[in-house]
Amino acid sequence: MILILSACKNSSQSQPQVAARPTTPAALRKISPPPYLSGAATATAILSIILDGTYSHPSGAFSFQFPVGWLEDTSEYGSVFFSEPDGEGALYVTATNTGRPLNGEQFETFVQAREENFFAVFDGYIQSSFEVDPQKSRAVTLKSVVFEDLSEMVKSYYLLDGQVVYAIDMWWESEKEADYEIIYNEILESFTVDPNLIAGFPYYNYVITFYDTLDAFSFEPPVSWRYHNRVEDGVITDGFSSPDENAFLEHIMFSIPEALKETELEQKIFQAAFASYIDGTANVVVETRTQNEEGGVSIDWQDDGSGWKKQTLYIVEGAKVLALNGVIRSGNKDIFQSTLDYAFNWYSVPAE
Repeated sequence: MILILSACKNSSQSQPQVAARPTTPAALRKISPPPYLSGAATATAILSIILDGTYSHPSGAFSFQFPVGWLEDTSEYGSVFFSEPDGEGALYVTATNTGRPLNGEQFETFVQAREENFFAVFDGYIQSSFEVDPQKSRAVTLKSVVFEDLSEMVKSYYLLDGQVVYAIDMWWESEKEADYEIIYNEILESFTVDPNLIAGFPYYNYVITFYDTLDAFSFEPPVSWRYHNRVEDGVITDGFSSPDENAFLEHIMFSIPEALKETELEQKIFQAAFASYIDGTANVVVETRTQNEEGGVSIDWQDDGSGWKKQTLYIVEGAKVLALNGVIRSGNKDIFQSTLDYAFNWYSVPAE
């Protein structure tokens, strides 16, 4: 199935295209469908639904009671989607492996980023409630969106347990909150977790597709990484940072007045991308350089003593230079390298 929850996030007023999916090989992707909105369930029909039986994710990482008759779509990599066949109800549960436990501030950053990257791009988006309790590692958000010309409400519950963040998104038609609240409260009451069983899941497994304003490029960062943008000295930077700020994905774009030698061009890229990660005196040394079939050049930069592992994939189009850059703080490669590898693998110029 293909996720159709989509909108655009661009560079100057950036909005990522919402396409949250597991970072598994393309052939193994199983993407949750959008909320089923074809019919108008009556209050009587809603109230007659019985929560019967318990759903357990194949990993055992979470379980809960589920409504009879709702359609199920499970991903073995940490999510399940339930949709109501003849109404507006929908339930989307994801479990994200963060590699190591987040503190309260980092948990709040995770929640804010996911809300902005996933929900804020919908037409009619209005957030009416955002409550975070860092001490108890809990958060609740409420927002309204317009989806397929219908006004929808979405309440999201976030739970941090160890190195796992559980997100529970509950959808309903705006006018029927009282009806669906009965069902969703029962589901929440029955929700149980076992974070020890998520150990085999990829880290930061759910991504979005980011596009710039001109569709000059696209890449895929995690949905729970915070977005930032700046324009400085002719360099446009669009970036995403992990909640603990131990890893960054940053795209830069700038123009050059004339053709440069390879070493000169790569020095400019290094300074534009990594100046904030070095003390200004570090040598620009390429450890490995690989030309790919699409015309891009992949670089692993030699350790400069800054405490950051750095890599770049750049492409030159006429007078324009585009480069996707990844940085990981020393000691964090095992957690973040797979995320950076995935972003580089799906980097596209022009955008796809």
